[in-house]
Amino acid sequence: MYGNYEWSMEDYREQLRQYREQNAEGSQEAWDELEKSVVSRVADNVKVSILGRTVEMTIVKEMA
Repeated sequence: MYGNYEWSMEDYREQLRQYREQNAEGSQEAWDELEKSVVSRVADNVKVSILGRTVEMTIVKEMA
């Protein structure tokens, strides 16, 4: 009934870059929305894992 799923902002960002290079429809708007995101401004990466009914969200920030 419940599946497993993983998502990473870093992977999403790279996918959008590739779509933009290909001039894919809607890719620029998606990129603009990501750039406006508060989380993307604060975090270097966000990882979301779903295992059954459990969701885990990790925000990664490199400290200089």
